[in-house]
Amino acid sequence: MNKRTLQRNLSRIGQSIATIFVVCTLVFVLVRLIPGDPVLQVLGNEASPERIAALRSELHLDGSLPEQYLAYLGDLLQGNVGDSLIRRGTSVSEIIFSSVGSTLTIAILGLALGILVGTVGAIWGAVSRRRIVDTFVQAFAILAYATPTFLFALLLILLVAIMWGILPAGGWPGAFPDNFLYAILPATALGVNLAPKFLRPVRQGAIDVQDTLFMEAAISRGLSRRTLIRDHVTPNS
Repeated sequence: MNKRTLQRNLSRIGQSIATIFVVCTLVFVLVRLIPGDPVLQVLGNEASPERIAALRSELHLDGSLPEQYLAYLGDLLQGNVGDSLIRRGTSVSEIIFSSVGSTLTIAILGLALGILVGTVGAIWGAVSRRRIVDTFVQAFAILAYATPTFLFALLLILLVAIMWGILPAGGWPGAFPDNFLYAILPATALGVNLAPKFLRPVRQGAIDVQDTLFMEAAISRGLSRRTLIRDHVTPNS
């Protein structure tokens, strides 16, 4: 690794740390600006002053704002993000890690679907001899890129789950292969949103490959169109 690369990597690491610091600070400030008392939200208005004071001390809310901020940063550095205000007695970390499996499953399936749809659509549009096919592929990319993921997800729930009753609208049974059925809709919503990010560069690559000298040489050797697409266009784009 040369000196310039090292400096660039160190700069990126520094920028990432600064971004995390700014985000954490904004979260701290915004939470303090929200009306209401989190202690009363947990205990209710009928709680005794002693219980209120004890919980306020436990949450580091009895000190000044600088003291609260330092305690907040200290807890974050230790990986302690506190207990859930809704599920009292359960740490936020526990809630997050309990969902890691389902999150990774949906993310991997969505990414695989996005790569598959984007790559196949790009090659199909770039090598097609019919202009309408490429126009359709580009229109799909624009529409998929412009549609928010949550909106497409709601449409999938409305049509596929509620109206047609083909797939479940939500939940996570926790056992394979039932998990796969519950992951299809969210993975589809994620994959359709990711597909244009792969489609556009791969399509341009496929167009560029078709204009190269080695493609002309392959055509002159009499290779079939299917062989050209499979062995030359697809891997090089």
